[in-house]
Amino acid sequence: MCTFLPGILGTRLVSGDDEDAHIEDAVAVVSLAVSQLHKQQVNLTAPPSTCDDVTRWDSGVKILRYVVNGDCMFTVL
Repeated sequence: MCTFLPGILGTRLVSGDDEDAHIEDAVAVVSLAVSQLHKQQVNLTAPPSTCDDVTRWDSGVKILRYVVNGDCMFTVL
C-alpha cells in the first residue's frame, strides 16, 4: 500500500499510452473530491446542462481548488 502526499496526482506515468486508464484515473480523482466535499457538507450544485450556458459554475471552482490544493487524499493499494 502506498499513500501519496497532498497535492500529488501521480509520481510516475504508468501505461503512458493507455488513454482509457488516464481518463479513469481523472474521473476517480474528481469523484473522490466530490465525495469528500459532500462528507464535509459543502454545498455543491449541478453543473450547467449545456455548453451554451456561459455562467460560472461555482461548485466546479470549489472542486478544482480542492484537488489543486492537495486536499483530495487517496491511497493506492
